[in-house]
Amino acid sequence: MNIVLIEIITIIVLLVCLWVALKYIMLVMKKYKADIAFGIFYKILMEQYNIISAFMENVKIMLPDGKIINETYDLIAKAKELTIKKDGNERIIGYANAITEKAKQIFILLNNSEVKNEMLLKELEKYSNSVKKFNVEKEKYNSVAQKLKYYVDVFPTSLMARLMHITTMDFMK
Repeated sequence: MNIVLIEIITIIVLLVCLWVALKYIMLVMKKYKADIAFGIFYKILMEQYNIISAFMENVKIMLPDGKIINETYDLIAKAKELTIKKDGNERIIGYANAITEKAKQIFILLNNSEVKNEMLLKELEKYSNSVKKFNVEKEKYNSVAQKLKYYVDVFPTSLMARLMHITTMDFMK
């Protein structure tokens, strides 16, 4: 009787250990996928910064007020520095959103101006394609970050996440 009870307890303990190990592996996989998604997002951000910089170089003579160009250049420089260092996801996201807003302002100014030429239209198309790519990657990243958040917030993986110092990742707006 005692041997059967010990075998049952051993099996239960082994099953619990297996379950915990599987949860641990799932948590680590979610973190890995989130890191990969954010790495891809970083790459897209850098591409977008370069496209906006090149665009501004091409159109700065068309804008009467150089202030918005200078503000955008400053934002891009700060954002690139943070992105390269991978320092502060929330701050990087804030800069990315601010740069997008500045770019929108520049496009509005250009669309309202009388200057319309082929170069401008090509630049607008290139930027439009970049924004579409950016939005697709942003949605992919948010999806992965949401799944990671679930695993970090729900018991028992929340305990494992705390022990391993795995935290949730910021969402893109």
